[in-house]
Amino acid sequence: MSEEEKQIPAAAAEPEQNAEASAAEQAEAPKLPVYFLITDDFTLNIVAVGTETGEIPVELHAGDVLRLTQDAAELNGAPAVTAEQLAAFGEKASLCVNAHTIAKAAEHGEETDEAFYLKNTAQEAAEQPAGAVSADAEAPKEAPQKEEAYTAKQLLEDALDLIESVMASVFVVMMLFTFVFCVATVEGESMVPTLASGDRLMVNRLFHNYDRGDILILNSKTAYIMNKETGEFHESKGLGKRIVKRLIAKAGEEVNIDFAEGIVYVNGQALDEPYVNTLTNRDNGAFNYPFTVPEGYVFVLGDNRNISRDSRHPDVGLVPTEDIIGSVVIRLTPFANFGKVN
Repeated sequence: MSEEEKQIPAAAAEPEQNAEASAAEQAEAPKLPVYFLITDDFTLNIVAVGTETGEIPVELHAGDVLRLTQDAAELNGAPAVTAEQLAAFGEKASLCVNAHTIAKAAEHGEETDEAFYLKNTAQEAAEQPAGAVSADAEAPKEAPQKEEAYTAKQLLEDALDLIESVMASVFVVMMLFTFVFCVATVEGESMVPTLASGDRLMVNRLFHNYDRGDILILNSKTAYIMNKETGEFHESKGLGKRIVKRLIAKAGEEVNIDFAEGIVYVNGQALDEPYVNTLTNRDNGAFNYPFTVPEGYVFVLGDNRNISRDSRHPDVGLVPTEDIIGSVVIRLTPFANFGKVN
């Protein structure tokens, strides 16, 4: 019996606990893509290798030739590797899990199914870049990471982030309701049937390009009225509170009211006013009609014409455009009437 044949049974006769330990070590190690090509002179040609390895006492590279028996010692100084060593190494290789069988067959000049497979995949393996890991190789399993304990510092940081987010949101809302929107509550019945007392309204403060028919929130601080004897305009004290009225005429437009017929005219055209509760029959004496609205002022009326104190009244008169707070866009409450206000 040759020396090599004795080595193989000796490897199989190792104690069971050593085999188990070796298997455990092998299970932990990553599979390496190593491709061998069996030749007729009892050698293995390494066609491709993924990485260098320390499993056998030589450094493996693509193109290396390994001799398996002492009888082939004269083969160009190729490093000697025993079948047992190659088998231990092969169990770490992705395509050489039966390297022990391949090595034994090579010693006897036989070609196994594994060797045939390796021959047919040699070209593909040789084309892989050095250091590449085979797609068939089993990826190393990452050890499960322990969840870090939630520390007091992390709790404080999260709380500060939450407070910062809340403060930023509050700041944005404050800016919106300071410069863009505001909320107004209707008091009284001067805008019935369009608005009722207690309605809460969202008011647009950003845009100041108002059109006839818009519902405005006004600050009635001063009243600009006409001296009926001279026809000149002068300021007087207003209501001193915010009011809600409908825009009827702007600067440069002529206002005329036929109180007998209850019809309002602007620039000679009778207004179509489906929103009014009653006709405009009451004259409160603020102006001689017709007249032209001076620059910087607006003429406003309430929809409930018989009870509304508006530009017809000396306590309101013409309202300076600088005292317009904004235009009503949405009725917020009551919820049954939520929506756009016309």
